[in-house]
Amino acid sequence: MLTVLHISDIHWPVDASTSLGEVDTRRTLHEVLDCAVRRAERPIDLVVATGDLASQGSESAYEGLRDAFDRFATDVLVIPGNHDDKRLFARTLCSNNIFKDSVIDRGRWRFVLLDSVREGSIAGELGEDQFDILREAVQDRSDPVAVALHHPPIPVCPIDDCQLSNAAEFLDALDQIPCVSLVMSGHNHQPFAYVRKGVRFVGAPSTFEQAIHDGSGHLLTSIGPGWRELALSEHGNVVDQVRWCKQ
Repeated sequence: MLTVLHISDIHWPVDASTSLGEVDTRRTLHEVLDCAVRRAERPIDLVVATGDLASQGSESAYEGLRDAFDRFATDVLVIPGNHDDKRLFARTLCSNNIFKDSVIDRGRWRFVLLDSVREGSIAGELGEDQFDILREAVQDRSDPVAVALHHPPIPVCPIDDCQLSNAAEFLDALDQIPCVSLVMSGHNHQPFAYVRKGVRFVGAPSTFEQAIHDGSGHLLTSIGPGWRELALSEHGNVVDQVRWCKQ
């Protein structure tokens, strides 16, 4: 059994003097990591962070994140979100336990990290290079695969900016890949879970704050930071639950 901590939308500030509204997003990330360790049923084997790691991409933000993840002392898989600066992300967020590789194996599971960020856009899109990464990663594979990307391929919000613009193409590709058991995403600051054709799609809560998506805009809630804990069996079974620091 592999225990995975799924976090997203950290929005680490530009520097130590900056907060988002009244929220210190550095504090909320540390709170989530501390709570997750205390409440986990098993030791956490892996962290997957699905984008918007920084509020605005800056070297100081990624250096702060790197130090936070280093202190956590568990391997962390990271992908960029639309708020991230991909150049600084790739150059600065590097460490012995932080992985940005497209394909990473842990136990019987293979994690495929896809970049859904489209320059100048809040909405996401997977380019052909990302589909090539996915196809190559699953070729001739029977052991389970988890795919991680920032933008959700399931329409949990009716606003275009909240979605993967070519989700239909991505879902069609998954239909041809029986070894994919799990798809992880973030972006919406709202957890969700959905099963489609045997594949479990999950969205992580934000370690910052949550939002309600009602079609006319986004309303912030008072529930506070959270995470999703997943137990992945070597046969591809997924058991997961959302947890909140306030509970």
